[in-house]
Amino acid sequence: MRLKLAKDSNDTLTVVGGDISKLPKYFEVELVEKRSIPANAIYHVWAKQISDYTGESPRTTTNRMKRDYGLPALANDQPEEYQKIMWMLDRCGYHERTDAQQLGMIEMLPVTRLLSTKGHNFLRDSVQHYWAEQGVYLEYER
Repeated sequence: MRLKLAKDSNDTLTVVGGDISKLPKYFEVELVEKRSIPANAIYHVWAKQISDYTGESPRTTTNRMKRDYGLPALANDQPEEYQKIMWMLDRCGYHERTDAQQLGMIEMLPVTRLLSTKGHNFLRDSVQHYWAEQGVYLEYER
């Protein structure tokens, strides 16, 4: 079981996510000073690195990653969710729109948050592989 905890300025921990009623009477907690970057946040870090290389804005780069890598990862990982999103995009004439219009449409859609851990891994690996071929080396600690 996982709980989300928040620490205030007085070093008091408060449960902000999870069901505390399911905890056993006694349990151990390990507090870690340094936490890794959550899976979704790494895309924003990478978007800045990629945008420095391409000259596009980080926002555009994030949306491009979502479209070019996120949708294929979603199709592979969560085909039902992918079908729902594509149904909606098809109804909006997505494939007939310009690149900028497509990226604007993609920005409004949940893609990466629908992915499982396996789907996120596939997405990250795809992005890293492509950009390594372009000479941009994106790091991610697993």
